[in-house]
Amino acid sequence: MANQSLSYDFSIKSRLRVLVVSVIDEQFRFSDLPYRVTNSTEGWAYALRGDFKGGGVPPPELLREYDLVLANLDRKLLPGFSKLIRQRPSDVRWVSTIEGGGGDYLAPDADLLSVLDASDVVSNINRHTTAYLQSLTNTPVHWIGVPYPGEDIAQFAVPYAERCGDVLICPKRDAEPSWKVAELCGVDAFCFVPTVSRQLRNARVFASHRYVGKDVLMRDLASHGRPIGVDGALECGLEETWRVGSRRKVWINLDPRYTWSRWVLDGAALGVPVISTVSTAHSCALFPELTVPNIFAIDEAAAMVRRLLGDEEWYHSVCLRAAAALAEFLPDAAVQRLECALGERVLDR
Repeated sequence: MANQSLSYDFSIKSRLRVLVVSVIDEQFRFSDLPYRVTNSTEGWAYALRGDFKGGGVPPPELLREYDLVLANLDRKLLPGFSKLIRQRPSDVRWVSTIEGGGGDYLAPDADLLSVLDASDVVSNINRHTTAYLQSLTNTPVHWIGVPYPGEDIAQFAVPYAERCGDVLICPKRDAEPSWKVAELCGVDAFCFVPTVSRQLRNARVFASHRYVGKDVLMRDLASHGRPIGVDGALECGLEETWRVGSRRKVWINLDPRYTWSRWVLDGAALGVPVISTVSTAHSCALFPELTVPNIFAIDEAAAMVRRLLGDEEWYHSVCLRAAAALAEFLPDAAVQRLECALGERVLDR
């Protein structure tokens, strides 16, 4: 199966009993499942050989079974976390992980500040937000990132010779600057569109939380009257997203958010160049030649697209550099940064 890792070392054991908590409605024990490609928070449970508890705030008595808790500070869980963190046993360490966009924390409330102050470590995913988050609390804030399974995701790459000549428009919202880049270059474009109506903020497709078919989606895309060929697909699972996405030669990701920008990481793993903004932080590390200062730098981004499509040697050199730089984001590196922040080994190696 594709979701069984070719690279994961199952002989490494956890020194600490680890619980990862998130709003995602899922739960599992590391021992129950093989390592798989995951999205964000769940990856910590695999990387640390721990348990994952999603869907809500766990009961205080559950924490007695663990030595280390990693809690993703979703807004919905903050009121419960502010109580739970002070009910934990004194020997249980707590790492608060901030894996949403940095802009989500520009209006810190009492619950957020309470959780930050009671944490042992705060881990963020975007380097640009570190100083700001540190200004909110005396708890040490570290850029640790997430354990990104890049070697496993690389299995889904489509060879260069089999890629189409169109571009992938990555942003789900605020996507118009990315579309304008494709129009400036006169290249066809492809996009994924969420299927749940409340997520379609900028599309005229909605059905009161019902699902829409591709025929409706395509009529909506065509209604924008763009001077380029447009194709799209309903949003799908990660594995199919990688297969379909890596058939495109270039990804355009002019994203204004200060978040973790999975598109940039996925492009590096799949060998697809991604044009992105400084705000993503990952772009500066992985694709420095393709990083623009903001979402309005469409002329600069268009020049990059033209060169990538016209200079195959440069195209491959950009992708090779990104693949090498990806090591900084892989599970081993993320775990080592976490251990450094805690001042304690989590895994026996």
